Amino acid sequence: SRMSNEADAPTIQRRGLMLVLSSPSGAGKTTLSRQLLDNDKQIQLSVSATTRARRPGEKDGVDYRFVDTATFSGMIQRGEFLEHARVFDHYYGTPRMPVEAALKGGRDV
Repeated sequence: SRMSNEADAPTIQRRGLMLVLSSPSGAGKTTLSRQLLDNDKQIQLSVSATTRARRPGEKDGVDYRFVDTATFSGMIQRGEFLEHARVFDHYYGTPRMPVEAALKGGRDV
């Protein structure tokens, strides 16, 4: 009979963890998320989609994915969001595909 050793053991791939930062506007979510990203290179930030206008200094695909209401509605209909909500007459949502790909690849989001 053959003896088993660690080299023969199947490798279990780590699945990433989803971390959710939730607080009222202006409470420091962006500051905290930047500190996490600076201190742990295995964490990937989820970029939300929004229908609100871009503010000075914001970059599409970095701060938010800026889309119009018709595009956002289509994304809802196709099930492209993990979650979405209307806040102060604008829509915000978490795109499903990038989050699921990062988690599957073992990255925390």
